[in-house]
This record gives sequence, C-alpha cells and structure tokens, in this order.
Amino acid sequence: MSKKVDNPENAYKEDKLAKIPTWIKIILLKYWVACAAFYFWIMGGNFLWFRHEDYHFDTTLKIIAICSLGYAIFKEYIEKNIIRYMRTSVNETKKYNLINLHGTLSFFAHLFYCLFLTIMMTLICTLFITDENMLHLGFIGYGPFTVGFVYLILDLICIGIKDGIVVLVKHIKYKRAIKIQNMILAEDDIPTYGEVSEEVNNELDNFTNKEE
Repeated sequence: MSKKVDNPENAYKEDKLAKIPTWIKIILLKYWVACAAFYFWIMGGNFLWFRHEDYHFDTTLKIIAICSLGYAIFKEYIEKNIIRYMRTSVNETKKYNLINLHGTLSFFAHLFYCLFLTIMMTLICTLFITDENMLHLGFIGYGPFTVGFVYLILDLICIGIKDGIVVLVKHIKYKRAIKIQNMILAEDDIPTYGEVSEEVNNELDNFTNKEE
C-alpha cells in the first residue's frame, strides 16, 4: 500500500534551499568556479610547466594564459548557464553575468575578460599576499580559497561598474526623451484649458457685429 500523505497542501511547499536568496547562491557559485578553475588548471596541472631549477618570466606568462583559459571555460559553460537557469518570473538573473552573449563570441569575450581578471589577481596576490612569484600561490598556504576570493571581489566590482553604466545610460535616455516631449508640446499651438485664442475672440466679435 502507498503511504498516506499527512498534508496534501504541502506537496508544493518550497524547501529550505529555495528560501535562500538568489544572489547568495550566485555569489557562492562564482566563488566555487574561481576556486575550481585555479585548483584544476594551476595546482592540478603544475607538473606540465613547473620546474624549480629553471623558473623564469615565461613560466608566469604561461600560467596566466592557462589559468585564464580554464577560468573562461568554467565561466562560459558552467557559471553562465547555471545563473540563467536560476531565472524566475520575478528575478532576472542575467544581470549577474557580465557577459550575456552566445556562441563563439561569448567564449572569446569571456577569455579576454578572464585574462584581465587573472592579471589583476596575479598583481594583487603577489603584491599584497605574498612577495613570491605566482607559482607559490598554491603551495605556501595561499591556495584556491584565497585566490578565489580575490577573483570574486574583482568580478563583483566589474559587474557593479557595468550595472552602474547601464543605469546611467537609461537615465540619460529617459531625460532626453522627456526633453524632446516637452519641446514638442511647447511648439504646439493648442490652447490650454480655460483659455481662448485671439482668433476665436475675433470671430466671435465679427459674428456679434453682423447680427447688430
């Protein structure tokens, strides 16, 4: 026999996970993507390029390029799609993505964006977190959690700048539309309520004189 449902009205009741605000889940997703990209592509693949005896500047450039590529893949095919799936009728999650393009153009846009973030992350970590080179970020205690946090802060700053520009452009367009509308109304010779134009007054005077 099937189990009896105690309260059928709760069949579609939201679970505890659904009660978490969407922006919190998106921030956690972004943080996980940043940590995972650094862990899998840098710490997990360091044996492909890292040798202590011949460290040089080209090695850092190679690491930045590989980390940017891995981060772009994670953001393009994991983060962006999950954020889009979180969209509801009352919450447009597209604003949490800096890039909302499609296809190959979207991937290359993410690649250049992640290259910028990786360069900024490298500068911040090597200047303020460790005085060593980038290779030491994953091996002296400054691992994915620290690097992911720096990535997250940089990403949120960029998204905030983008949203601010969008709001400013919409405000300018709105003000321009209001100005154009006021100019059109000012050019119209439509008498306001309770007022009569001079032409109407002249016609009334002529009609009255004719009758006399």
